[in-house]
Amino acid sequence: MKIRVPATTANIGPGFDTMGIALNLYNYFELEEKKEKKTLADIAFGKYFEYIGKEIPNYSVKILDSEIPIARGLGSSASLIVGGIALANNLNNNYLSDIEILEIAIEVEGHPDNVTPAIFGGLCVSAVRDDKAFYCKREIDDSLNFVTFIPPYEVPTQKARSVLPKEIDYKKAIENMSNTAMIISLIGEKNYKDLSSFLHDNLHEPFRKELIKDYDSIKEISKNYGSIGTYISGSGPTMISLTLEEDFIEKLNDEKLSDIKILELKCDNEGYVVL
Repeated sequence: MKIRVPATTANIGPGFDTMGIALNLYNYFELEEKKEKKTLADIAFGKYFEYIGKEIPNYSVKILDSEIPIARGLGSSASLIVGGIALANNLNNNYLSDIEILEIAIEVEGHPDNVTPAIFGGLCVSAVRDDKAFYCKREIDDSLNFVTFIPPYEVPTQKARSVLPKEIDYKKAIENMSNTAMIISLIGEKNYKDLSSFLHDNLHEPFRKELIKDYDSIKEISKNYGSIGTYISGSGPTMISLTLEEDFIEKLNDEKLSDIKILELKCDNEGYVVL
């Protein structure tokens, strides 16, 4: 039994802590004999059995292959959590529904923006009310490309959160609400070209960009080559440019971007899969 879990990109500009998209970059997991050292996937595996009131089986979660870079804003932690819980549920004859899996994942992760698309795929907007998880999903077809700029350094989520302000201007908060609603609506209509007017964020990007040394260069280069827009993926330092052009990466070949790894990804509309 193997589990495949997609990478995720959270926030998508203004949808801070509420919106995420699954991408076709994956981590793969299976169970093995129990090891002493616990990973986040093992903790999630154990949480599943605590949730259903059963003894934790004598297994550890083995990472078979890891395509998702660590601490880069692409949902590496979420993949470990979902992988551990999904393995537990499969071992337990799929006793829980995916929405219950989501509630356990949120308990481990602390917020829903990455774990939700890792479970359900597509663009997911999610929330927790009275300890109950809710989500809304929109599928994204292959015409929209996610050109992903992955720097050679990490930015831990805790550090990225430490630079955020305690208060935000009222008008800026309203603009974020409007931008987030428009992104959801436009993606639902598959009107990707008009996303450019609504990717702007006031809640986290103006503060986190100082942690990404190539932020301005990536923004400028992507705009010059006709991207729809560029945003910080999750807490960074990865940045993603949205484009409808299939040759966008080829146009970047002559640009100097400090050993940044560039991938062209698509949306994964499935979420985790049992292989």
